[in-house]
Amino acid sequence: MMTISSAYTKSSPNKARILVVDDDSDITTFIKLALVDAGFNVDVYSDPLQVISEFKPNYYDLLLIDIRMPRLNGFELLKKLRKKDTRVKVCFITSFEVYYEAMIAEHPSINNGLSGFIPKPITLENLIERIRNILVGRSKLEFKWICTSPLLSIALIFGSLVDAII
Repeated sequence: MMTISSAYTKSSPNKARILVVDDDSDITTFIKLALVDAGFNVDVYSDPLQVISEFKPNYYDLLLIDIRMPRLNGFELLKKLRKKDTRVKVCFITSFEVYYEAMIAEHPSINNGLSGFIPKPITLENLIERIRNILVGRSKLEFKWICTSPLLSIALIFGSLVDAII
C-alpha cells in the first residue's frame, strides 16, 4: 500500500488546488466531483481562452489539461500559462497518446517541467493516485493505466470520441 502525504488527503485542511481544462464539460464535471470527493479544491474550465483571462498565477498546485481542444490546444494553452506561472505542476490528460508523442517531438520545450501524462480512459482510483503522486513528486511520464470503472470509461471514451471527431 502506498503512503500519500497528509497534505493531499481528504481530511487535510490544506487541500491541493487543481485546475482542470477539457472542452468536454461532462468530463470536467465528472473529474471535479471525483477530485472534490477525494479532498481536492478544483476549478474547471471548458474553454481554454477563458482560462487564460481568468488564470490565477501561483494559486494552483496542479493543472490537468486536455491536449485536443478547439480554438487552442493544450500545448498552446500551456505555453501561455507558463508565461504567468512557471512553478505550477502540469499534467496532460488525453486519449491521444500518439498525438502527444508527436507534439513533444515537434516541440520538445513543452516537455520541460511537465509533471505527467494521464491517458483517457482511466479509473477514478488511478486518476486520484496519479494526481497524488504528481503532487508529492513521484510521477513518471508513462502510458500504463487501464480503465476498469464502467461509468468513467463511458464518460471518458465519449469525450475521446468527440475529440476524434473534432
